Amino acid sequence: MNILFLISSEGNGAGGHFNSLYQISMEVGRKHNVKVILLGKGKSPIVESSPHFDRKISVGHGLKDFQSLRGK
Repeated sequence: MNILFLISSEGNGAGGHFNSLYQISMEVGRKHNVKVILLGKGKSPIVESSPHFDRKISVGHGLKDFQSLRGK
């Protein structure tokens, strides 16, 4: 099964949600094909250190910013 996790970051990306996503993606990734994409202007050293990390897409949180994802 293919599973895609999306998480957004505007800050340092080191809080509980990022740690939880890291652990969940590692466990699920044992049996499934997992990719993690980071959305936003911030970085997350936790998410970016995951072997399942695919890419970072720099977008804001406004509706127009998310509409721009259609072309990527």
